[in-house]
Amino acid sequence: MEGTREFIEVVHQGSFTAAANKLGVAKSFVSRHVKALEDRLGLQLMIRTTRGFTLTEAGEVYFNQCRQIFQDLEELEKRIADQNTTPRGPIRVTVAGAFGEDYIAPLVAEFLSDHPEVSVHLEFTNRTLNLIENNIDIAFRTGFVVDGPFIRRKLCAYPLITVASREYLDRNSVPESPQDLSRHNCLVGTLTHWRFDRDDDFQEWRIHGNWRSNNGRALIAAAESGLGIAQVPLFYARESLEQGRLVPVLEPYLRNKVPIWALQPQRVYMPTRVRLLLDYLYRSCHDIAGE
Repeated sequence: MEGTREFIEVVHQGSFTAAANKLGVAKSFVSRHVKALEDRLGLQLMIRTTRGFTLTEAGEVYFNQCRQIFQDLEELEKRIADQNTTPRGPIRVTVAGAFGEDYIAPLVAEFLSDHPEVSVHLEFTNRTLNLIENNIDIAFRTGFVVDGPFIRRKLCAYPLITVASREYLDRNSVPESPQDLSRHNCLVGTLTHWRFDRDDDFQEWRIHGNWRSNNGRALIAAAESGLGIAQVPLFYARESLEQGRLVPVLEPYLRNKVPIWALQPQRVYMPTRVRLLLDYLYRSCHDIAGE
């Protein structure tokens, strides 16, 4: 409608001059169309001053309603254009640890081989980044995730496993229950408590030891050396278990699985390239972590 786009842009940009520059027209053109809009509505939408303008009550209502309409229209145009073109453009992804190294990175590479016009920036970090401020399309996070300005989708879930070397168990005996861990050297990871099942619930046991690391591979290396017992996600220990360097302990107490979430910033429209990558990872990872 005549004048509506110009009015919305004036409010967005904060001045008639900035709005005209944004729209690529003369300031007089914007002013004339906004005045025509007010005349058509029979309402004053803004009070003009030498320093700028202030919105009237009617102007605030009109702006808030029309802004959403225009945003929806822009997103609809993007959606239609996106569906009729080959997926292209950048995707920014954050992930951490062995799961990212062993699963996400290879799968993203496979995805790009099928979509060569898409580019991916895969950033490994343990920090919890703000998705909007850092322009992140997908962030993978593990365990409990607090609510926030994002959409979350469960990618998969992995079991925890408690492991030790045969050498260590021969020297120190095999623990039969979580209570027995008080007599063992536990290799401490990020958390000072380990999780075990108890009937239909779970319990956490505080553990102690002379080795601590926030890196799963470091914990596995220490366990393989016979230093103590470690509790890690299964994907860290799978190779060591298969090759006999480590053996599982306390298996009857480990049934719970830890979820891995794919988080996306809240927005009206998800670009096709992002949706395709997320769907591909979801199909590929659903069973890969031990489900």
